[in-house]
Amino acid sequence: MRFSYVAEHYLTLGMIGFLYPVIISLNKTFVGKILTYFFIGFIAFQSFDYLSNYKTEKQILETNITKNPNSILPHNILGLLYKNENNYEKAFYHFDRSNQIHPNAASYYNKASLYDKINQLDLAKINYEKAIDLNPFVGNSYNSLAIVCLKLKNPEMALANFEKALQVDPSDVRIYYNIGRVYEDGSNFTLAIEWYTKALTIQPENTLFKEAIKRVSR
Repeated sequence: MRFSYVAEHYLTLGMIGFLYPVIISLNKTFVGKILTYFFIGFIAFQSFDYLSNYKTEKQILETNITKNPNSILPHNILGLLYKNENNYEKAFYHFDRSNQIHPNAASYYNKASLYDKINQLDLAKINYEKAIDLNPFVGNSYNSLAIVCLKLKNPEMALANFEKALQVDPSDVRIYYNIGRVYEDGSNFTLAIEWYTKALTIQPENTLFKEAIKRVSR
């Protein structure tokens, strides 16, 4: 199976260097010169033919899908490109297509973030949970789910997911700050200071954390 025409193109160019001594040796005869010119012309034509398919990132990905329709990665990346362009219909199509080929955490996470972006929070929550079920070892999935839970006015569930995020990645300073915000919003300033201080311990020069501590210390 030809997985990547981009990789194959570079392989072709690499073969030119490998065959260069042979080309030079052939070039000493008339027939050799004809073969050399033909070979160079063929490679040049092939290169320009490939370039027409790779003018944009989308064209590369769409060509990859055409040649390898069961690859989930190009669908995921195309979905993100369309999401950034606010073309939500095509973004959802590619995330769904990726999951139809093979259910994967990345597609569910990307789909959840898109639902979050368009404020369909219940669907965002469901898809973040599916991403976590498929791959429970990504702290950012728990963090994103927790933020959606806060938007849904469920701080208890948010805290539970923030804590799971810390278990996966205790070095993620954002989570300490986010927990502090939950406690601050709940007027539990003692615990808010505690978590903001933990964040500041990891990043002592972070002005956001310093301002947060000042804010709840008044």
